[in-house]
Amino acid sequence: MEHQAEKIIMGARSAKVSPRDESRQLLRDADEAVEARRDQDPSVLAALALPEVREAVHLMFHSLAEGRAVRVEVDDAADYSPQKAADALGVSRKLVNKLIATGELQAFALPGSSHKKIPASEVARLRAEREAMRAGIDRIVDDLVDAGAEY
Repeated sequence: MEHQAEKIIMGARSAKVSPRDESRQLLRDADEAVEARRDQDPSVLAALALPEVREAVHLMFHSLAEGRAVRVEVDDAADYSPQKAADALGVSRKLVNKLIATGELQAFALPGSSHKKIPASEVARLRAEREAMRAGIDRIVDDLVDAGAEY
């Protein structure tokens, strides 16, 4: 992916393509690379699908396309509120609270508060599990349709 991104940036510069067009193309290429590797590491791919990560990648590609240096820092201690986790997972806050209560989603209470925080790794893990389950269901439905079942 790294070499492909360099080629796209260099090719776009020589063709006088705008940096915004370059970054959009790089983001499309990144999406294709992620899709091609979907079954290899679901937790990493789930993290790449988070809106914050996609925005960061887009900004990084845009900056690279403009010839600026980019520095990436990873914060393993990033935590989500139940609402942010719900938004990232595409579910309701009520469901996130239920998943916390049943132990399906790990969370911790803030000191001296009843408010909960969810580690980003937990959000990525649950997202990967949900996507793997959806992919499995899609495969089953496709197999049934291929076998002649009506859908």
